[in-house]
Amino acid sequence: MPPKTGMTPTSKSAAINRLTALYRTTSFAEKAVFAIVVSGYSGGDIVSRQLIDGLNMNKSFFLPPRFCLMETANERGSLVKLPGIEAQAAAFARRIAEG
Repeated sequence: MPPKTGMTPTSKSAAINRLTALYRTTSFAEKAVFAIVVSGYSGGDIVSRQLIDGLNMNKSFFLPPRFCLMETANERGSLVKLPGIEAQAAAFARRIAEG
């Protein structure tokens, strides 16, 4: 669970950066980055920006339109109770499958 600042914890940032080590042996040209960001407050944009910095810049990944589904859920289990979340998740999954 991200800290209350909405920033990605150091351990998670390190994991994202390590994933890019694959770049040295595998071409990521034509590979899209998608993300689902759930924040306890309105800090989802901060986390999605970290994904952009960690996975997109100078690594041949690309971000398709609407690459990130961001939602705010303050309490455990509240995400699945958000109005319209199932339709949003289904549309996001279709974009990934078509992408």
